[in-house]
Amino acid sequence: MKINKLKTLPIILMLLVTLLILVPQVNESNALPGEFTDIRDGYKGHLIRVYNHETMSFTTSEASHVLHGWVGLTKQELKDLEPFEVKVYLDGIEIELDNCKEKVGLGQDKTYNVWFYQTFETNYFTPGIYNWTVVWSDVTGEVWYQSHPLTVLTDPHRIGVFAHDSMIISSNERSYVKHGWTGLTDEDITNLEPLNVQVLLDGEEIKLYSIKEEKGENIYDVLFYQYFDAGYFAPGVYNWTVVWSDVTGEVWCGSYPLIVLNDPHRIKVWNDPGSMTITTSERSYIRHGWSWSPEDIEDVSFYEELPYNVQLYIDDQEIDLYQKLEIIYDEFDNPTSYLWLFYYYFDNGYFAPGVYNWTVVWSVGSETYLTLQHPLTVLEDPHRLNLYASTGGVNEESLIITTSERSYIRHGWSWSPEDIEDVSFYEGSFDFELYIDDQEIDLFQKLETDYDEYGNPTRYRLLFYQNFDANYFAPGIYDITGVWSSLLESLTHSHPLVVLRESHRLSLFNPQSLTITALERSYIQHGIGFSPEHINEPGFYDEMPYDVQLFIGVDEIDLYQKLEIDYDEYGNPVYYRYLFYQNFDAYYFEPGHYFLTMRWTDVNGVVQYEITETLTVLEDGHRLNMFRPDTLGIFNSKSSFIRHGWGFSSDNFGNEEFYDSIPYEVYMDIDGYEIELDQKLEIVYDEFGDPSNYYLWFYHVFEEYHFLPGMYEVTFGWYEGDGDFYEKTETLYVYSDGLPSNLDVSIDYSHGMAVAEHEAVFLEKNLIACGSNFFIIDGSFSIQPETDVLLISASTTDFSTGELDDIYNWFYDIGPRLLWVAGDSDYDGQFDPIYNNEILSTIGSRLRLSSDAVMDDVRNDGMPYRVAVNYPFSDGALNSIFTTGVSSIIMHGPSNVLGYIDGAVIDLVYNDYLDGIEIIMASSMYSYAVNQDGSPNILDYYSSYGILGIYPMIVIEDFGDNKYVIVSGEAIFSDYKNMYGLTTAAGIWNNGFHDGKILVDNILSWFGTLVP
Repeated sequence: MKINKLKTLPIILMLLVTLLILVPQVNESNALPGEFTDIRDGYKGHLIRVYNHETMSFTTSEASHVLHGWVGLTKQELKDLEPFEVKVYLDGIEIELDNCKEKVGLGQDKTYNVWFYQTFETNYFTPGIYNWTVVWSDVTGEVWYQSHPLTVLTDPHRIGVFAHDSMIISSNERSYVKHGWTGLTDEDITNLEPLNVQVLLDGEEIKLYSIKEEKGENIYDVLFYQYFDAGYFAPGVYNWTVVWSDVTGEVWCGSYPLIVLNDPHRIKVWNDPGSMTITTSERSYIRHGWSWSPEDIEDVSFYEELPYNVQLYIDDQEIDLYQKLEIIYDEFDNPTSYLWLFYYYFDNGYFAPGVYNWTVVWSVGSETYLTLQHPLTVLEDPHRLNLYASTGGVNEESLIITTSERSYIRHGWSWSPEDIEDVSFYEGSFDFELYIDDQEIDLFQKLETDYDEYGNPTRYRLLFYQNFDANYFAPGIYDITGVWSSLLESLTHSHPLVVLRESHRLSLFNPQSLTITALERSYIQHGIGFSPEHINEPGFYDEMPYDVQLFIGVDEIDLYQKLEIDYDEYGNPVYYRYLFYQNFDAYYFEPGHYFLTMRWTDVNGVVQYEITETLTVLEDGHRLNMFRPDTLGIFNSKSSFIRHGWGFSSDNFGNEEFYDSIPYEVYMDIDGYEIELDQKLEIVYDEFGDPSNYYLWFYHVFEEYHFLPGMYEVTFGWYEGDGDFYEKTETLYVYSDGLPSNLDVSIDYSHGMAVAEHEAVFLEKNLIACGSNFFIIDGSFSIQPETDVLLISASTTDFSTGELDDIYNWFYDIGPRLLWVAGDSDYDGQFDPIYNNEILSTIGSRLRLSSDAVMDDVRNDGMPYRVAVNYPFSDGALNSIFTTGVSSIIMHGPSNVLGYIDGAVIDLVYNDYLDGIEIIMASSMYSYAVNQDGSPNILDYYSSYGILGIYPMIVIEDFGDNKYVIVSGEAIFSDYKNMYGLTTAAGIWNNGFHDGKILVDNILSWFGTLVP
């Protein structure tokens, strides 16, 4: 596109102005003769403007025109920018446009408009969507280009106040009004102007457009019209008034009710599969037939092709169809086409839920013209919430639903056709308001109509309604209030709405429903549904199941029976369900597989139907109970849940004090992270299937492996309705099941460990949870004789000769032994390994703890002294076992491990000739050693010689006969940063994760295989 920017800027500004002032400018300009005058004055119908999307949709019966150009040009601009050109393309084909120039204003203020235009008569366009393109250009080249779809619709419904049938429409029907004068001469118009038509809807005037059409030489029609899109009218009854007037005053006035119906569902078997699915509460109809023009009817041969016929079969049963001749009129009330129709209306509740074979047969004379067949699917209705019954009392059973249940509310007024013709009827103001916990619910309105067999209305119902999808309500108790009002009376109903957690439905016809957990309440329910009319039909009782039997394996289960009834808004029964059922409490089924068999028998005891499916019952998750801390130890491989709540009887409903005591807010967090809690209302039923007790629960379910093993702080609290506050905090221990069940482990706390006692608590609890024993040596030093593993960590006081002898005797006693001696660094001179090295010397070990402090500036958890050890040193037999699944561990302020023979220090990294010694893990090449206590000795080996990593950090020595010593530069099994875990102190290394716990578990699990 080539545009001269200097010359184009004022043009674009004028274009924007055109969008805002186009119509006013045209209407105020001086009239010009010819076709353009008609367009300017609005006589050529709908104006198509590509920059206004709303104008790009109209109907085939609408006259229309296009008008584009330039507005407000000065004489100089007119000269500079000529030639002007506007082109319009319809699906790529150019439409020929007329053009004109127009002077606006006087003197110095005089400007010019340049127009390009064209008119389209009614039915110029066939219905469809067209690509409509407009291109503007002037002397500078292409100035503006726009392309949009042009939508041409079929004609809407004509509302004519003088034809009563036209005053009943559906809410989804497009409609229009058109009134005026036809066949007027110039003289008539002169004598009668001004001509006017007014339309008032409930007393409020509707803006009408006007058009003057030339129907012949000196013959005109003057019409006033308006279009209403589908959905413009809400269902209801409106007062519709039309007033005609001319120069003489009011000529004619007509006022009638305009009835807008909630459209019944049209079942169309030939081209709309979506129409073949309805609900039982849905009114529906079928309509098929033939169409002819007036010319067809005048043709003699037309009558020779009669009779025409349409037949409908539902499951091979023929439905008697009504017939009628429907005539479509033009705006002058002349017939344009005739429809010979076969039809039938099905009231709500006509179809029970199910799938029906639906067949339509068209025939001409004795020959079948067309046969169409499709399944009709009828869905179950949502649950009706009814605040009242015909006796004026509440229907309490309708106000107990489950979360998975679709539900709705519907209330209103009912009248006969005679009521509506009564003028006083319109003087009433009808309204219904619905509140749930004091929050108003938006309600829809509709007018339902009952028809007789001839299609005439027999009853009207003005209804206020709302539908609630499944899971709209969370489990709980809600206050539901309905307020009715009119000029005559006012009425309020308020009751509790009880929403239950859906107990699991076991359906043999839906095998997916046959997998539950043992803690899940469940039920089974089967039966037959029927309408009130069926009860009086001959043979009805013969068709009912005389009995339904349920077997679990070979054992028959006793079933209860009940009759459920659905009521209409007047409390009259509209549908019955005769049900056989049984409820199963939580833990009724043990985990496992069961065969369920359902058997139906008739009145003669003959088995009519039998089905068998497998019921799978899964193991439940672990219950976490804040009021029993002993339940707060779980394995991460098992699912678990937390549950807290209140129990109450059905007598509590409606008791205000009871509602005040219910917690209105319950919360839970784990290590400061809030956990979203679900709610459910659990019901315990008596032997008759009636509720006896209710439990309002707040809960959350944690799937398997939701938690990493470790310790968590759990807080659970709530606010009660009376404002009281309660909170409880406990520690949750999450164990892994990778530890052995046959170890006796002792840990020494008696020699001033550099760590607090509680830091080893998780190792202790995990071992005990897996079945091993854990002993704490505190006070006086004494080793339990059954001990297999002895943990001595970072001792700060001397071991006596007797204590060293006890360690020696225990280590060399009969049976496998694992001695783990762990140190610390001399960070700030706080630790000296002399006491731990005495133990190693006593048992004859060739390993020693250094007194260096190991640092790593590259591989660390945020600080150099939080050393990331991720260097599995070798692929030896034990190293491969211990480091399985271990990528790195964090040692917090560690030292390293040295070899030591005959008073000489040996660097184990470069001297691997010591049989029976294997490095398990080493620090990285970036590590370095620091002597922070300032007193160098023989064990400050790496810092004294300035040797940079790699350093041995964990080393094992095999003494033979299943006796082993592990020496580590840090107490990873009971460090004050709790390195027996899976998360790091600073959360920086490896996104906050390490494998210290996995390493220790691997070592202990391996040693457990050596212990008998």
